[in-house]
Amino acid sequence: MGSEPRIKAAAKKALEKYGCGSCGPRGFYGSIDIHEALEERFAAFMHAERAIAFSDASSCATSTIAAFAKRGDLLVIDQAISEPLKTGCVLSRANVLAYKHNDADDLLRILKAVAHDDLKKNRKPASQRRFIVTEAIFRDGADVAPLKDIIDLKQKFGYRLILDEALSFGVLGPNGKGLHEAQGIPISAIDATLIDLGPALGSVGGLCLGSVEVIEHQRLSGAGYCFSAAAPPFVSACALEALDILQSQAHLAVENNPNSTLSRLQLNAKALRHGLQTVGLIPRYFVDLYESLNDSRNDPVPFVLLTLANPSNDIPTDLTTLTEISQAAAHLGFAVAIAQNALVINNHALPSGFPQLPPKSLAIRLTTRASHDAAQIRSLCNAMRKAAQTILAVSV
Repeated sequence: MGSEPRIKAAAKKALEKYGCGSCGPRGFYGSIDIHEALEERFAAFMHAERAIAFSDASSCATSTIAAFAKRGDLLVIDQAISEPLKTGCVLSRANVLAYKHNDADDLLRILKAVAHDDLKKNRKPASQRRFIVTEAIFRDGADVAPLKDIIDLKQKFGYRLILDEALSFGVLGPNGKGLHEAQGIPISAIDATLIDLGPALGSVGGLCLGSVEVIEHQRLSGAGYCFSAAAPPFVSACALEALDILQSQAHLAVENNPNSTLSRLQLNAKALRHGLQTVGLIPRYFVDLYESLNDSRNDPVPFVLLTLANPSNDIPTDLTTLTEISQAAAHLGFAVAIAQNALVINNHALPSGFPQLPPKSLAIRLTTRASHDAAQIRSLCNAMRKAAQTILAVSV
């Protein structure tokens, strides 16, 4: 979307009308009509009661969690959640428990243990606010959450659900509304849904969608809303124009018409995942994180994380190896990124008492988009095999 002429024209028009900045937080002279239009349009598109817009997607996630969970409350999180969600959990000062990544059985185990503890301590569940926090598409896993199972469990045990659809909005579902649409779940079953306006819409900012009570509460208690400058009007204009494009192609996407940007993206995602499995790259050189390639539910996810099949178990050494593979791929015409291990960057950020979470895996990230064609994806897969073969000196 970022290269769409319509979006560039919308940005120019908004700059000419409003200027560049918003001049303050939303509650202090920073609200402009286009911010309110953004909230109304997205709420209507997603069939949510209300929406609240943040100038930054990360602060949207962090602020939403901390606005509702406080000291003494309980957050049950997937152990692979992203840094913004993790930061929100830390800032909330709530008690945090972590379940194994995408493991509904382990989530059930934890919820049963909490219920057993309630009986043991004669504690009423309503005396403590309780939330399940997960991503729809995991940025550090390249896979999707078992949302139906999570919904069933949160309803059975009386929890609220905060779902981060940052990477799934504009990607999953027949209309691009995200994982809940792809799995046939009404958005009303989710207490707070988070959206990133960047990945699929080519803009900047975040949105939280939910009931009137969930949204209006954050206008006075959401730190990212109250204390951060509102988004520049032109980025809101870009998001609205991108939403128009997404909606205008909805009927094509439902029919899997290749003229739909969303359909092309989903087809390319599947082609990338299947292509990597057919060129001899896996498992000789790499393994895919969490074995996401073996689960068809992940087929529409447009990126893949590949870790070394035979790592040295020394982070600097493995980082050097992946960097050399990335550079070799670049010489063949393909830019691939490296997702760095948390031990390299910020493993120190979690306070004592926070559950021990597995570090991010050191991996190569391969991403496709709607503008790629089948030949380019095949060439990428072959280039990755050639780059890995050259650096690792293993013949296929």
